[in-house]
Amino acid sequence: MPNRQVEQTKKKRNIFNIVLILLFIYISDDTLFFGTNSDQTMVTIKYAFIISMSIILLEYSLLRQKECLRKNIYTFAILIICIMVSMVFNNDFRLGYFYKIALLIYAVAIFRLVGFIEFQKIFTDIIVVLALASLIGFLLVYLHIPIVNIAPTVVNNAGGVYRNFGIFITPTSFYSGFVRNYGIFREPGVYQMYLIVALLFHVCSIEIDVSKIIILVLAVVTTMSTTGYIALFF
Repeated sequence: MPNRQVEQTKKKRNIFNIVLILLFIYISDDTLFFGTNSDQTMVTIKYAFIISMSIILLEYSLLRQKECLRKNIYTFAILIICIMVSMVFNNDFRLGYFYKIALLIYAVAIFRLVGFIEFQKIFTDIIVVLALASLIGFLLVYLHIPIVNIAPTVVNNAGGVYRNFGIFITPTSFYSGFVRNYGIFREPGVYQMYLIVALLFHVCSIEIDVSKIIILVLAVVTTMSTTGYIALFF
């Protein structure tokens, strides 16, 4: 019975960690829906979520791992002071600076709660799933499958119109003439960064899954990003 309770606790903890990291990726400046969406309501939701979660997670992580506080507090304090000094010298007290502080707190809290090794694994698995979904979406768009046209549209702050499937997006028109893979991100150049980081995490892990590497590499190739190709080469 105790072993069963331990397994259930571990399972719940793992689900919590997955959701935590998934939300950190999905509700970020890098995605179209929460980053460059012309609907300011979604942008406000992003700010509210990150700021509130950073406070909650920091308190929770401090309660769970008080002994680790001294190891992180100095670096953390220096980074916060740098942001605050920049804010004062620029005489700029907009929400953006406090948002950066909240992002920093969120990131520190995630590493304190999850740990770097576990973060690597979860981050990689999430990006692999998103990459697979984006490859399917890319193929549908490339083959001009009509189902693509049924998705609701989202307009970014530059006036670009995108089809939003939740797990991948695609522009209604490609100005370059080439179909490109955006994933859920505001542009392919941003998407490739997540793919490359996930690829690095995975090839440096103990257990390497070739199928995951293939999915990530194909996703980078379909972004048509020059930076992505250079990073992939190295």
